[in-house]
Amino acid sequence: MGILKEGELNSFFKFPQPINKKSNMKKLSQKQLKSKGFICTDASEGTEQWVRKISETNFEVYERALNVMNEVDLTKYTDVELESQISAYYDSLEDLRKMYGKDSNMIISECISEQEFN
Repeated sequence: MGILKEGELNSFFKFPQPINKKSNMKKLSQKQLKSKGFICTDASEGTEQWVRKISETNFEVYERALNVMNEVDLTKYTDVELESQISAYYDSLEDLRKMYGKDSNMIISECISEQEFN
């Protein structure tokens, strides 16, 4: 295999894609999301995101602005793939895990889902 050219990294890794669960549903209110166990991980206007833990490695991520819900299964990713997915937001997977501790997988899922939204 030769040297990868710019823009070939994602096609080389062939990252698993989050499952787009619902994209034509009625927009959920903050109250509805909280009642369903979602936690707001990004309250920025226009990019408000909510995450709900299904298991230690499986999360639902709701993007309110786009009204899209994704399911992310972290067991489908290698550490190298996870590192690439979070690189736009954090210096390293190790730094993210130190920063968020037991909530790391939730934040990683948000990053993966956000890549899908962009």
